[in-house]
Amino acid sequence: KAYYKFDEATGAVVDSTGTYDGVDSGVGVTRNVSGKLDKAFNFTSSNEGVAVDTLFDLNAPWANGMAFSLWFSPNEIIDSSVGCQSKCMLFYKDNTGAYEMQLKFESDGKLYFRSGDGGGGWNVYTDINSWSPGTWYNVMGVYDPNGVDGGSKEFILFVDGPEICSNCEADPNSWLADGSEYDLTFGLYGPGNNEKFNGRIDEVGFWNRSLTSAERAAVYRNGNGRYYSQFGDSVGATDVEFYYGNSEATVP
Repeated sequence: KAYYKFDEATGAVVDSTGTYDGVDSGVGVTRNVSGKLDKAFNFTSSNEGVAVDTLFDLNAPWANGMAFSLWFSPNEIIDSSVGCQSKCMLFYKDNTGAYEMQLKFESDGKLYFRSGDGGGGWNVYTDINSWSPGTWYNVMGVYDPNGVDGGSKEFILFVDGPEICSNCEADPNSWLADGSEYDLTFGLYGPGNNEKFNGRIDEVGFWNRSLTSAERAAVYRNGNGRYYSQFGDSVGATDVEFYYGNSEATVP
């Protein structure tokens, strides 16, 4: 659906699928820093984010499921007592008057994924509540209406490979967001808001379908990450694929 390598030293923040380029606010975001793979963007506590101004179409209902993956490395410890006391946001997908998708740290140090339509929502959060500065972490969220990996849970968070949320939702249909297309923002809740992430973000991917366990393993690659150009490599009996609109295409 969309993939951001965050390798650009200047200019547009490029979506490698060629659809949803973004812009960096120029405030509190340093480019061209060391990343998980090649370069990354460093977001400070004063950042004004990176916005994908093009209308980013990743709205529910997700008939084929959905998934996301990103790497992050905090600049300061994140736990229940230090750092990220104001809901530090890794990404936020807006829906007017409501939250559509949020991936954020709360004051308890846990990483939350939240989705909702203004009338209510649901928090799915990690069991991990302490994150070390300078360490790269991978987080994936996977939704499959038929159950992730054929199991009973339809939405699961994974950190550095395994499932890491004891409250992952068996049936999230009541809280999946429904709304129009609005901006996707990395690093903060929205312009002028204090919910800002302090750290590096790299290799962010969104799929509008579920990912299998083999595909997740291929993206994570034993903690080494996988270059976007390698996503077409065979992964067991399947390939990691992106969807373009309603058509399916294997990433080159």
